[in-house]
Amino acid sequence: MKAKAVWFLIWCRAVAGWEVDSRVINGTIVPEGQYPEMILITTEKSWCSSTLIGPRVILTAAHCARVGSEISYTHQGITYRGIVAHSPRYAIDYSHDIAVAAMDQENRDIKPATVGGKAFSNTPAQLLGFGCTAQGGGYDKKLRVGNTRITSYSGYYMYLRGGGIACPGDSGGAAFVSDNGERYLLGVTSRTDFQSGSYSTRLDVGESESFLRSFGAKHNVDICGINSNC
Repeated sequence: MKAKAVWFLIWCRAVAGWEVDSRVINGTIVPEGQYPEMILITTEKSWCSSTLIGPRVILTAAHCARVGSEISYTHQGITYRGIVAHSPRYAIDYSHDIAVAAMDQENRDIKPATVGGKAFSNTPAQLLGFGCTAQGGGYDKKLRVGNTRITSYSGYYMYLRGGGIACPGDSGGAAFVSDNGERYLLGVTSRTDFQSGSYSTRLDVGESESFLRSFGAKHNVDICGINSNC
């Protein structure tokens, strides 16, 4: 069997110094006004996808930005800034690839995503991000969505296969699932093999919930689905 390369999904220059490129392969452009909780953030050296999960809280991939570094985004002429905190598990297990930042002010114009759902095999999901549409392709920083399916899961990762595939730039983006007509944020985009599927860090495991709950308490911020119904 031919081995497939699996990449973390940072655009241009990763924190570790790798050069890779992340739009949703096989995805479609999201119409304006849909998924407003998806945020394109600026990091120290590049940019990443992220999700607003509370009026002041941004969730992204840990490999997108160093601990203690600043991220920012601009919405309706207002720039929001925050300092990155990694999951403590990331230092010993890169598959727990999640990070958050408490921004310097609330964004009340956007309804945040709600963290929730469970990772079950054969569950339909939607993958969203601002990355490339083909390996080595260009970037227009437009939000795209691709339909996919959870085919397996192990530890902190769930594997999504078929349809939309993450592509560098999509790092930190969202894997959404639906339950009774409601949309829930179940995963954070971490890696891709460019050909058949993507890896997302699960938010339905105890370590993810504990990290988010502790962060919310420490910074006195609401996180939808964790410490607030938003």
